[in-house]
Amino acid sequence: MNWQNLKESVEKELHSNILPYWMDHIQDQSGGLYGEISNENTILPEAPKGLVMISRFLWTYAEAYRTSGRKEYLQFAGEIKDYLLSALSDRENGGFYWLIDSNDLPLDNKKVLYGHAFALYGLSTYQMIAPSEENEKLCLEIFSLMEKHGRDWEKDGYIEACNRDWSYGGANNLGADDQACDKSMNTNLHLLEAYTRYYFQSRRDDVKEALISLISVITEKIYNSVTGHQKLYFSMDWTPSGDIESYGHDVETSWLIWEALEILEDEDLKTKYRETVLKLLDVSSSKATAPDGSLYNEQQEGHLDKVRIWWVQAEYAVSLMNGYEMTGKDEYREKLKKLWDYIIDNQSDKTNGEWFWGINDDGSILNREKGGMWKTLYHNGRACIELIHRIDKQIRRMEDNV
Repeated sequence: MNWQNLKESVEKELHSNILPYWMDHIQDQSGGLYGEISNENTILPEAPKGLVMISRFLWTYAEAYRTSGRKEYLQFAGEIKDYLLSALSDRENGGFYWLIDSNDLPLDNKKVLYGHAFALYGLSTYQMIAPSEENEKLCLEIFSLMEKHGRDWEKDGYIEACNRDWSYGGANNLGADDQACDKSMNTNLHLLEAYTRYYFQSRRDDVKEALISLISVITEKIYNSVTGHQKLYFSMDWTPSGDIESYGHDVETSWLIWEALEILEDEDLKTKYRETVLKLLDVSSSKATAPDGSLYNEQQEGHLDKVRIWWVQAEYAVSLMNGYEMTGKDEYREKLKKLWDYIIDNQSDKTNGEWFWGINDDGSILNREKGGMWKTLYHNGRACIELIHRIDKQIRRMEDNV
């Protein structure tokens, strides 16, 4: 596989398809964001908008500017940040609402930890490209609220949600397809992701402590070392429920843990968790890679869901690249090339832009929205940014060895 050719293909997908698509379609005339867009690019102006959606847009355009220097991304990130703060901030209790309606009025005022993780992820990244004292204080406020009200200091990890006033909110489910629970893999994983970036940006000791604690929680309470998979839903005391193997989450967790360990720069921790990181990738890769190189979605109660979900393919790509960087094994590189070819030939929408939500096993397109509460450019945009950065390192290494 030629690294330069792959890099050029990824750059084209990011800068000519994914990032321009949302700049052209998602922003309304008042400077806010539309809540949903169909596969055929029809705007649904009455659709609600969520904290996760808006924060993911903020993170992606801030990161795109940080890594490319293209001014249009900086401007768009700034507009999204302003909208996040004006439309979703709870000025009475602190933090952000979970959901607002099409008129930017609170629709669900819970304080959901998953959503606040993404707010911190986006705002701490914006702080890296446009630093301000106000934004620095806001990042610390969000972190402090989650640590005070969301962290289980007795049994470890983080709960799902609080009420508007940050009192304990009980069991919660993120979406209709999720099981209500006290703690989840998904929330703790994305807190890991957010705290990794916030520590990278701030180098605060309290963030470092929380980040190391999260790595321990994920690897020792959520991950099952016997199966090589993670459990998804838990009680307060970490009793698991449900029987789902989520292949996309397993491979995503693999590279996100390694990213956290590299930013912590702790060689002892890297040695301790290296086997876990690779097993999370290898088990799902061996069980769920389709003949065409893509990754199946999940297995639940013996049923294998073979739909190729957009975010699963994106996270698989980064995880394969990370596996290659960790080991130098060609099998990861070859799997990445085959997966990328699948993405370009099938997942990427060459007619209307962006990526399809899902592709059925027979190659037909899943009838889901192009964008909305859960589907943004965060997974596939981040995958492209990560791949470009990591491929660049491979190219420089080859040049240095000439």
